[in-house]
Amino acid sequence: FLSSVETLKLDMDLCLANKESLVIGGEIIKDVLKKSKGKLFPIDSEHVALHKLFKHSSLEEVERVIITASGGSLRELPKEKLKYVTKEEVLNHPTWKMGNRITIDSATMVNKGFEFIEACHLFNIDIDDIEVLINDESIIHSALLYKDNSYLFEVGPSDMKVAIGYAHNEGRRVKADFKDIMFNRKTSLNFRYFDEERYPLFTKVIETYKKKGTAMAFFNAVDEELISYFLKDVISFEEMVNLIIKIVDEKMINIINPSVNDIVKVDKLAREIVNSYMNERAKD
Repeated sequence: FLSSVETLKLDMDLCLANKESLVIGGEIIKDVLKKSKGKLFPIDSEHVALHKLFKHSSLEEVERVIITASGGSLRELPKEKLKYVTKEEVLNHPTWKMGNRITIDSATMVNKGFEFIEACHLFNIDIDDIEVLINDESIIHSALLYKDNSYLFEVGPSDMKVAIGYAHNEGRRVKADFKDIMFNRKTSLNFRYFDEERYPLFTKVIETYKKKGTAMAFFNAVDEELISYFLKDVISFEEMVNLIIKIVDEKMINIINPSVNDIVKVDKLAREIVNSYMNERAKD
């Protein structure tokens, strides 16, 4: 977050690869961007896709903005078996090779909630006008549902080089050696219902974002800290999810209209709260 703010203050272009900068301090970054000569180019494949789609559309024509998801590493697992899931299962993403935290956030759909927030800041969209579409193959990256009930999809390889290349070329498509999907009789698109009950942390992200202030800075820090305990085998996947909800509900620190220092302070305090809670838990 701090690096993103300082880059824009230096009038430099920012290719933003992390979600957290906009998630925890989107309003501040937008204010800095207004005064900066630098430009912000998101690298998330979903937001690159939306950038491309909005080149052909206006918000006035759009009924819903659709951000796609893979469903995460546990999408095939029955809900009743989630309490028994292993760390190895959670980290085995079906279509993307990513770092540990983002892979776990994909399994809980926290990552998708963060992408909703990013889209709100990047495209001035109300979060209630965005929905999830689960695409098993991860080759539909985003879509628009128009008011006449027709859709516009952005389809491409599940390869981050595509999104990075688009950002580096300042929103221009250039010829590059990316693998073609090669649509033929062997290529199919499969979708599945998005069950919010299966992903309670997704709902918690949306609820927390609507509180504004430092609420998402608090959530983000709690999420990251408890993921570290899960990775160290201190807590189970189910315990991690339940503890994130419990601490966010019971210990929230929310400063309205925060400064950069407020966000940094709340991030630190949230981590201290988690670690204190876990230390006390270990004594019981």
